[in-house]
Amino acid sequence: MAKEKGGQSKKHELTEEQKLMVLEEVKWVVGAVRGMFDQLVWTTDGQLSRDDLRQEVVFAMCEAAAYYDPEKINTTFRSYAIGAARRRLSGLRIFHQRPKRAARPYSLF
Repeated sequence: MAKEKGGQSKKHELTEEQKLMVLEEVKWVVGAVRGMFDQLVWTTDGQLSRDDLRQEVVFAMCEAAAYYDPEKINTTFRSYAIGAARRRLSGLRIFHQRPKRAARPYSLF
């Protein structure tokens, strides 16, 4: 992704071919990472639900589709997207499992 002024990333617009790739493989990719869902679901706290996790998988697949080039990457899009989805869900697990720390009072002296 190219960086804009201020460090913000530009958003890629997917082509019709890339959108079709994502739609064709979404069932397989969600099925492949479904085992991670049970480790991440918190429905009572309102943190994450299964629908939220499916949405994160689709976001990861869209990012993967934007970067996927079959000539440079020697794998199928399905395998590439599964890896991207697992990395994204692992990042969520790390983020949500960090202990919440109380703010330390700052002292000037």
